[in-house]
Amino acid sequence: METEKQKKYREYAEKAFWTGHYHYMMQALAVAMSHTMVWRLVGNGTAFTLKELFEFAKSEDVKHELTGTQFYMVSREGAIGLSPGLEYLTQWIFVPMEPCEQRDALEKQMREYIEEEEAIENAIEQAVTEGLAREEAEKQARAAAEQAKQEAAIPEIPSIPQSQPAPQDAGVEVVQQSMPQAAPQLPAKYYMAYNNESYGPYTLPQLLQYQIDPDTPIWIDGRNEWIPAAQVPEIASALGFTYQY
Repeated sequence: METEKQKKYREYAEKAFWTGHYHYMMQALAVAMSHTMVWRLVGNGTAFTLKELFEFAKSEDVKHELTGTQFYMVSREGAIGLSPGLEYLTQWIFVPMEPCEQRDALEKQMREYIEEEEAIENAIEQAVTEGLAREEAEKQARAAAEQAKQEAAIPEIPSIPQSQPAPQDAGVEVVQQSMPQAAPQLPAKYYMAYNNESYGPYTLPQLLQYQIDPDTPIWIDGRNEWIPAAQVPEIASALGFTYQY
C-alpha cells in the first residue's frame, strides 16, 4: 500500500513532469525516483543510490546551472540525461542499475531512508516549484517579446503632417504621370506619409508624381485623420485604384 510520503513523491514527480524538460537535476531526480532508486554512472558504472544522487544533484544545480536551451531529460525507466536543446541529442548521465541482488538490497535501504529523511522531501519540492515558476516566467517573457515584435511591425503614422518637400534620397520614387493639360490647379492641401515621415503640402498633380499605393497614408487639409489613398476619390480615379468607401 502506498504510504503518505510515497504519495507525496509521486505527486512531485507528476507535477515536475508537466514541465516536460527540467531546468534542475533535482527536478529530474524527482521524476526518476518514481521509477528507480539506484543508478549507475554512464562510463564507469559506479553505483549511485538515491541518497548519493540527491547530494550530487544538489551540488550540481548550484555549481552548473543550465543556460540557453539546455535541459535535463528523464527516460521512462528513470535514466537521467542532459540535452543541449533537442531530445535526440540527449547524453545519458545516470542509467538505472540492472536487476540484481545488489540493486534489490540498495532499493530497500533507500525506501527506508526516504521514510525518515525530511531534507530530501523539502529540497525536491523546492526544485519542482522553482522549475515551474521559471518556466512560467520564460513563457510570459516569450509572449511579451512576441507582442513587442508584432507591435514593432506596425508602422506608426505621424499624427501631424509637417510641411516639407519629399527629398529624392528619401526613397520615395518619382513617377511621371501624364496629366491632362486642362487639369485644374487645386490648392496645395495633400500630404503623404512615407517611412514614418510626412511630406507636403502638395497640389493633386504634384502628389501624383510620386509612387503611391492604395494603402499609402494621405492627409487632406480639413480632415482629422490619415486615410489610405484608395479612399480619396480623386487619387483613386487618377491612379486607377478601386475606390474604397
